[in-house]
Amino acid sequence: MSEMDDIFKNMLGEEKKEPSLSLPEIMKLLKNYWSYLWKKKWLVIISGFSFALLGLIYAFVRTVEYTASYYFTIEGEESPMKITMASLLGSGNVGAFSGDNLVQLMRSQSMFERTLLREVPNHPDSINFIEYYLICDSVRATCEELAEQGVEKDEDGPVSICDIQFPLYQDRNTFTREQDSILMLVAGGMAKKMVVERLDKKMSFVTCSYTYKDEEFCKKFLDTYMDEVLTFYMETKMSRSEKNISNFQRQADSIKAEWNKAVVARAYYADENMNAARQSVSVELQKKQMEIQTYSTAYVELMKSIATMKVDQMKETPVIQIISEPHYPLQNDKARKLKFIIIGGFLGGFFSVLALLAICYYNQSIKPLLNSLPATVEDKE
Repeated sequence: MSEMDDIFKNMLGEEKKEPSLSLPEIMKLLKNYWSYLWKKKWLVIISGFSFALLGLIYAFVRTVEYTASYYFTIEGEESPMKITMASLLGSGNVGAFSGDNLVQLMRSQSMFERTLLREVPNHPDSINFIEYYLICDSVRATCEELAEQGVEKDEDGPVSICDIQFPLYQDRNTFTREQDSILMLVAGGMAKKMVVERLDKKMSFVTCSYTYKDEEFCKKFLDTYMDEVLTFYMETKMSRSEKNISNFQRQADSIKAEWNKAVVARAYYADENMNAARQSVSVELQKKQMEIQTYSTAYVELMKSIATMKVDQMKETPVIQIISEPHYPLQNDKARKLKFIIIGGFLGGFFSVLALLAICYYNQSIKPLLNSLPATVEDKE
């Protein structure tokens, strides 16, 4: 058929019908593929064994990570309905932190920085967590190796982490630029590994998990971190009410001191004018008695107010109930070697079969088509 016939057919909307494969042809094609794979079965087996060996090697050399988790609930919060009604009415005080804000607080980098500067509990050396982290991360070991090899510091070069130390109880305000940079870098990296979720807003269930390659560091850090966060949370939550109670208590103490002075002054005045029959003495005694009663009434009212404020504070104080906490041994992602062998063998066999099928398809379909192209061109010429 000439090219002009093809052009006319295309213009008239006629299309070439592609031949479809029948079921016997499909079965024959699958049989050819299977026959080709069967001839190459040893290649598939060798590939599977090779990948299984790689899986076993990976199981030995991979770094195992441990996960410490806390599961707790916050009781004593305002209910959502009460908070909504208080906001609509323009009254009530939701407080400095709610459960959602506690979750955001636990994710903040500042809490990690504060925890990293705290002392590691039950450690042979008195060090803080930032130094402990650098030890676990093999940074200090590398510095010791460089020192043993006699590598000298370049005075004109940049400051090395080996030259930066974090003494215990050093004031944060005295940190150098390099110390601040390393602390912020470590805290930012640790914050990404911390998973904090509020599971149920109505029941205020919160879970907090941290994952690290050193089991002891993982548990000790999370324990100290939770103590730091919850202490800060409670102090901030109750700071306003405690400040008000302290102010009222100071006023009450001041009034009580004035009341004591007034009682003593009346007693001295009465002793000095014990046998006096003048009316001025009686009037002065009544004035001093009224002053005593005024101080006494004010003191009683202040003490009532303080008692009421303390009761309200107890009602508003959130109760954080720890449901579960981490214990040794921690949960880890260590998988059995057999699992990696099976996964490696499966992947090796799977990819080798795909590669062989691609080669078979190329040899049976693509290659003959490419070989026929030059002959077609010659025929046209």
